Amino acid sequence: MSLVRWLRKNNKKLMAVFVILIMISFLGVGQMMRYASRQSGQKTVAFYGKNKITDRELAEAREELELLQALQAQSFLQSSDMRGLFLGEILFSERSINPRILSFLNQSIQQNGLGITPEQITRLYQGTSAPNVYWFLLKKEARQAGMAIDNKTIRMLLNQVASELFNGQTYKQLMQQTMQRFSMSEAEILETYGSLLSVLQFSRMATQMDDVTTSQIKHMASWTKETLSTESVKLEAADFLKLEDPNAVPAESVLTAHFNQYKGIEPGTLSDDNPYGLGYKLPNQIQLEYMVVQLDDVKKTINKPSAQDLEDYYQRVASSVFTRQVSADPNMDDDDPNAPKKDIVLSYAEVASEVEKRLIVDKTIQKTSDILQQARPLVQIPLSEEEAKAKGPEALASIVDANYPFSKAAETLKISYPSVPVYMGTTGLLSQSDMGSDPYLRRLVASGSGNTMARLVDVLFTVEPLKSSDPSLMSMSKPWLFNTLGPIKDQGTRPGTSVTGQIMALIRIVAVKPSTEPASLADVYNKTGIILDADQEPKQVVLKDTIVKDVKTLQVYESLKGKAQELLDLVAAGSWDSAVNQFNSQYGAKIKANPADPNLFSVQPRPLRRAPDSQIAQMAGMAKMNPMILSYVNSIRADNQLFDTLYKMIPADKDKADNLPVAVASPADYSVYCIKDLSVSRLSQQEYEKAKAEMIIRETQIAAQSIAIVHFTPDNILSRMSFKWKDVKPDDITDANDSKD
Repeated sequence: MSLVRWLRKNNKKLMAVFVILIMISFLGVGQMMRYASRQSGQKTVAFYGKNKITDRELAEAREELELLQALQAQSFLQSSDMRGLFLGEILFSERSINPRILSFLNQSIQQNGLGITPEQITRLYQGTSAPNVYWFLLKKEARQAGMAIDNKTIRMLLNQVASELFNGQTYKQLMQQTMQRFSMSEAEILETYGSLLSVLQFSRMATQMDDVTTSQIKHMASWTKETLSTESVKLEAADFLKLEDPNAVPAESVLTAHFNQYKGIEPGTLSDDNPYGLGYKLPNQIQLEYMVVQLDDVKKTINKPSAQDLEDYYQRVASSVFTRQVSADPNMDDDDPNAPKKDIVLSYAEVASEVEKRLIVDKTIQKTSDILQQARPLVQIPLSEEEAKAKGPEALASIVDANYPFSKAAETLKISYPSVPVYMGTTGLLSQSDMGSDPYLRRLVASGSGNTMARLVDVLFTVEPLKSSDPSLMSMSKPWLFNTLGPIKDQGTRPGTSVTGQIMALIRIVAVKPSTEPASLADVYNKTGIILDADQEPKQVVLKDTIVKDVKTLQVYESLKGKAQELLDLVAAGSWDSAVNQFNSQYGAKIKANPADPNLFSVQPRPLRRAPDSQIAQMAGMAKMNPMILSYVNSIRADNQLFDTLYKMIPADKDKADNLPVAVASPADYSVYCIKDLSVSRLSQQEYEKAKAEMIIRETQIAAQSIAIVHFTPDNILSRMSFKWKDVKPDDITDANDSKD
């Protein structure tokens, strides 16, 4: 067959091939492949409302996120505001928080009074779906709201930030590089970036709050600007309790009634029904088994370094450790603040003694770690977390006791290191506060991913079934029952520092008891922590003793009102000076521990300013992560309650209180104040008008920035877009290139 006849016979097939080749040359191979793949993979995998979502759409959303990440979208969003920051975190953070971001968030919350809690920050990183799902839904949401930004605006924006974000690249260079990498046209790239800004713009519209009332502004202005000035004598129940018979015990019926009233309340819970903050509900508790080595003991076994050892050590660390800043200008003194500086390495002769100290410390730390590393395989159960959970606590305890006890490892260490004592023991059931008060446990720190560190106490209380709201612990591995942790270092254990009093330990959790009500008034709790002294007695806490003291304190507090009236009667009969002197003679001399101390009772001036409720809420959130600060939070609450009571005593048209002196009760701190003088520095109308506009803007912005984290919380995105999977698990969604449909 001739070539001409063959061409005529197959001309249609050839034409189809020519068209395909032309399209490929015009679009590029990458775009043709993307175009072809878009025609496949149309399987419905989920819904938002009544709308279908295909696996192809989710694959495209994933590709768009890769593009945005390449265009440094997260850095751009972080330079925006809280809304941009939160948007960037749910799209690009991979469900873990960068310590730098967390530090910035905490600083912003404290400085600006943002109403953002640790729980909200944690929930931001607990999404159950992949980032591309949230990106797809957020795009749809913004589009439904009519948000759109034209490509011209996006081009101008990228042109402005290209050099800063991309190491001096021009917009043209950036676009050419991106088009080649992602096989996309400039218009497609700009449209994707525009979608991101549309989502951000919609979030600003959705979170903008305009309902700050005049009444709210007046209250906030008065709390910020107005100060109460008081002069008073403070009578405290704790002082007058010393006058009571220490052996006297209230009737059993009184103790039982008190116990039943407060047994289901967490300690420190202030409310209208519980103005004293009483409560006996047991917090979450954990019991630990430990193996401890003291660094002081190990240091005694370190041989004196040889001259060669010292010289070698100096050469290794000199440039990073033994340096000093001096003036780079020979005509200017080293201590001249205006002199340019340069670093010089100190000579060995200048730092010889320090070199030896540091080397011995480093060797001590390393040897202590080696000792416990040798012990760890002997006490670590060879089970995965899933296998351990499947066996259950009782079976695990039996396995550990029979095969992996700390005592067995200690015997081995005694052979290898006869001069180094090893301390072992089991703590009582300890709360987070109990551990925070233990002189050893409170100093131990755990390591997480990315060289992050956290208090061991905080990490331990993330064990199941306990939960933590602290976002800083998300990068830490969760402990599990009977798994051995360590070697765990003291927070002060660092190369080149003193090791005096420091320890290193292996720790494992042997029991977990979630918060519960105490069983009876007669409960006894073992609160023993780490014991390194054989003569130290276990710490026992008897619940009845605590309740006896609380009941007696309450009874004394009720009697304080009568004591306060005695003082006021003395004032009425004479003067404040004479009344206070008589009161000190009658009560103060018996109460104060040292007779040489000044008078216990005196008229004390005290300014009072009300803390904003947002600050209290913020600190209460911090107290959930660190119960040790709860007493401080409650002291601020007590001051606020006192402020509110005293403020109401001053007529609205006056600056001073009438009908003084008077006794004012403060149940939150078990005190009664005998008020001699009370006045307020009021906010003038002129000052109010000047501050009002600024406060409205500030409070509106604070409200908007605070609600932004709610807007971008993954669960809220899924909920408001009515998202649900179509009987398909997220892990089953195929990538675009893997689609077979």
